[in-house]
Amino acid sequence: MLFTGADPFDLEPYFTEIREVRGPVSDDIDARVWLLTGRTTGWHEIRQQIRTLDVA
Repeated sequence: MLFTGADPFDLEPYFTEIREVRGPVSDDIDARVWLLTGRTTGWHEIRQQIRTLDVA
């Protein structure tokens, strides 16, 4: 899976490897890209555990 953002480590329990494939764009833009491999559980369980988007 590709993850874009500063910190993918909330996903660490669900993957065996997390590797940064692109660093920050600039000092102002921290849009790193991470490659997460070796998924250890199904997407349904992962989504339930990490779901944080609240729409008001």
